[in-house]
Amino acid sequence: PGFSVMMKSAVCLFVLFTFAYAEWTTSSFIDDVSDSVHICVNDDDIDGQYAFKGLLQGSIEDDNTIRGNFYEAGGNSNGNCLVGSFEWTETTNGFSGTYTCQDDDEGAQEWTGTITSEVPNDETCARLGDNASIAGRWNLPAGDDFGDVDAFICADDEEYENSFDYEEGGDEVRGYESGITYGRNIGSGVYGDNLSQSGPSLLFALNDGRLGNFYAVDDDDEYFYEIYDREGSSTGSQCNSNQNDSEDDDDGNDNVSSDASIISTSVAVVMVMLCFIGLN
Repeated sequence: PGFSVMMKSAVCLFVLFTFAYAEWTTSSFIDDVSDSVHICVNDDDIDGQYAFKGLLQGSIEDDNTIRGNFYEAGGNSNGNCLVGSFEWTETTNGFSGTYTCQDDDEGAQEWTGTITSEVPNDETCARLGDNASIAGRWNLPAGDDFGDVDAFICADDEEYENSFDYEEGGDEVRGYESGITYGRNIGSGVYGDNLSQSGPSLLFALNDGRLGNFYAVDDDDEYFYEIYDREGSSTGSQCNSNQNDSEDDDDGNDNVSSDASIISTSVAVVMVMLCFIGLN
């Protein structure tokens, strides 16, 4: 009997140890913040995304806790909590942890998830390329409702801009997007086009050499995920060619151009009047 008790105790301790130090694996979750989370585990590195509107970049530390940062579509102009940090601890059926927004003083907020049977791949997890860049010329093959999309993106350590063109329902769509960068492989901003469509966007360089894009249209909460193929490099003139076609230029470039034109015209009229007065 004594030996049996010892064996049972040993088994219980082994089970507890296993749960306490279980390894993180590539998984999908239903969570209480975004509805869906997908992570891919590569050694101690974590690549993931939530609800096709935000990226997760983190690592598994010595205490088996994932710590990292999140980046969401919208740049610095579409509301609060678009970038911040997160910390997760593994539970028996998922994870429990917190996220902290970089741009507010509310402190850590709870973030929990329950694991599902789905096992995501690198594309679903939006696994990034470490040395990749969002800059370049990109093409999205035609879909059911639109023609090929050609995008020209220029980026540096702080910001990016993107001019894109495609056809939709017989209309030529010319759009422009700008925002901030996080390293070379993530850009978060807003876009607008000549059809008055606009919304938040997140661009990211995938590990297979392609470009991922999370975006929403207007004020819709539904986000979409598109993947572009690289076609080459882009020039500055190509990247800003549609800047004045955007109906949603948050930097006010259209207004500046219009105001400058009005001022120039006014000055010209005044000068002409002065000339006539001088002649008289």
